[in-house]
Amino acid sequence: MNLDRNSIRFKILIPVVALITVVSVVLLLILHKTADKISEDQLRSVMEAHSSTVQKILSIAISELVMAQLLDQTVVVEAKKKAVIDEISSYWAGDNLDGLIASGEQVIFSSLSPARSEEVLRQIRRDEKHFHEDRGFRHSHGIVIDLPLWNWRVISLSKPVFPVFSHKEMALLLSIIPIGLLLMLSSVLFVLNRNFHRPIRRIISDIERGLEVRETGITELDRVSAAFNDSFGNLSRMTEYRRFDP
Repeated sequence: MNLDRNSIRFKILIPVVALITVVSVVLLLILHKTADKISEDQLRSVMEAHSSTVQKILSIAISELVMAQLLDQTVVVEAKKKAVIDEISSYWAGDNLDGLIASGEQVIFSSLSPARSEEVLRQIRRDEKHFHEDRGFRHSHGIVIDLPLWNWRVISLSKPVFPVFSHKEMALLLSIIPIGLLLMLSSVLFVLNRNFHRPIRRIISDIERGLEVRETGITELDRVSAAFNDSFGNLSRMTEYRRFDP
């Protein structure tokens, strides 16, 4: 369908569509920011609970060595370290978490790829205990536990999540917004066609057929129609007068 750029429909329709588009983008941005904040707070809370379990594993291991007075026994300490790594890694796997254990710059254990492990270590400041990753639409949260006695940094990391889709309410709202905006656009187009475009077409049709322009029920258009009818009537009377004027 060809749309005349100079037509009233075009000059009304385009601004309406542009306004609805801008509103849509703003609403989606607000939804995205809100979902990000909710997701960050929720992930932080969940990871704090997981971190407390990891901290408990580490504390028990150190306590056992201290109680047995074996901290200076290298072979025993190394065996305990291996047992702790196995226990923590099993806990991470069982709770669908990622994580790594580093000694200085060296990664002792990691459930991540080598490149990803190095990336995580680089972005964590030495005194940082919490960190939140925003990788586009995917977010993850991590908690760092320092164990100076073994020069360890134990980092528990959540699996990446999509904030908008990680909450049923947000996902539902995301689906409702486009539907609502489409309904709004459809309603605007219906109203414009019924209350504006259709009456104007009827006025144009009456004028083209040389008929008296009928009322449309719209005050402004009826005023135009009445003015046209008066002018057309005056012109017809003048034409008739001159025709019969000797």
